[in-house]
Amino acid sequence: MFGGQVPLGLPPPWRPPARLESDPFRKLMTAPSKSESEATPYGVEGTMGGNAEPLRTKKHKTRLWFLVCGGIIVLLAASFWRPIQLRCTTYLLLRANSPSEEALSQVLAETSEPGGLLTALWRTQRIPHRQFAISRINRLVSSHPELFGQLESLVIEATTDPDLEVRELAFATLERLKHPQFRNLALKQLSDADPAVRLLGLQNFRRIASSNEVA
Repeated sequence: MFGGQVPLGLPPPWRPPARLESDPFRKLMTAPSKSESEATPYGVEGTMGGNAEPLRTKKHKTRLWFLVCGGIIVLLAASFWRPIQLRCTTYLLLRANSPSEEALSQVLAETSEPGGLLTALWRTQRIPHRQFAISRINRLVSSHPELFGQLESLVIEATTDPDLEVRELAFATLERLKHPQFRNLALKQLSDADPAVRLLGLQNFRRIASSNEVA
């Protein structure tokens, strides 16, 4: 209403001072920090510079390395675990007082040395172990004659075992193989003090007389 002129006696309106480009305080307040200036778009220093690999590639290689190592460990464990388990089971069965026939049969079926296992069972001096060993020898000698070659002395020793059942199985094995010592071993039974053993000797001689096939 005054046509742009300030009336006399009134102070001019206040205006903020103009900002100078060379103001040192402004430069100090607006300057980027060192951490911001060195940051990269991925948030990790140096991942985009030079020949450095991206972080994702490094993680992928690390995961692949762990998978390869894990697979190797699993294969080694599968290869060695079963033999170790079989050895431990055999150790426990040899020291058991009365192991089950099923457990002994399973170990015998899986072992690569049946002759060595049967000998170890016989050497325990335990009746259940000896009965199992001589019964398996009686079953296997027909189909595995080479096994009898390893255990012949064991079978002959079994003809004088205190357990009568073991003696019967031993003589049955020798008779099946037409062993040349069958007659002499049966004759020794007749001089035993136990009447049951003498009866066993007589039964064997009756079979010899009826068959006339054993030398």
